[in-house]
Amino acid sequence: MRKSRATLAVLGIALALATVTWFLGSEQQPAEVASVVTPDAPALIAGSWVSEDDAHYGVVFGADGTVVESYAGVAVASGTYHFAASPDGYTAEAHEPSHPHAFLLEEIDGERYAYRVGTLTPDKLEIMYLERGKPLTFTKVR
Repeated sequence: MRKSRATLAVLGIALALATVTWFLGSEQQPAEVASVVTPDAPALIAGSWVSEDDAHYGVVFGADGTVVESYAGVAVASGTYHFAASPDGYTAEAHEPSHPHAFLLEEIDGERYAYRVGTLTPDKLEIMYLERGKPLTFTKVR
């Protein structure tokens, strides 16, 4: 009986450790949005982008810091954007400062949005909306 209690205790501890490890691992951003941002991010993002999930949804990032969202070719929202080392001030959570272009911050129609930049190349943009943790992927069209 003593041996089986000890075995159960060890199994319980192992299960607890596995649960904690899984929970902590699930808080990390998905591998497909691992940060790959370069100092030329402002130049790379300027242009027109279309969502890979919905071909009707597009975003135009102006070189002057303006952003216009459209759906089926009709502008639906506009505002400003900039890159930052952290999303502090845009989200309730505090984040450690990181790469100077690690976060894309937008202010559209009086609302603030914070995205973790995953990949930004001349033709691909992957960002993670911090409030919901949903990855968004865009292809540059011009």
